[in-house]
Amino acid sequence: MAHHEVISRSGNAFLLNIRESVLLPGSMSEMHFFLLIGISSIHSDRVILAMKDYLVGGHSRKEVCEKYQMNNGYFSTTL
Repeated sequence: MAHHEVISRSGNAFLLNIRESVLLPGSMSEMHFFLLIGISSIHSDRVILAMKDYLVGGHSRKEVCEKYQMNNGYFSTTL
């Protein structure tokens, strides 16, 4: 469930939509994924491909970590 918070800075009020969110397998479009990668500090092709398989392709963390030889803890941190 979403809730809202109003913050004020320099006399301007901003309404923030705050909600608990999670990144689920297959929950993101390819376009949205590449837009986020474009503004992120992630440059590793292996990490980007693993994240794409997870977020766009819907593969499990276990499958992605095995395929790209990545530690599950490291993968979680990059997300």
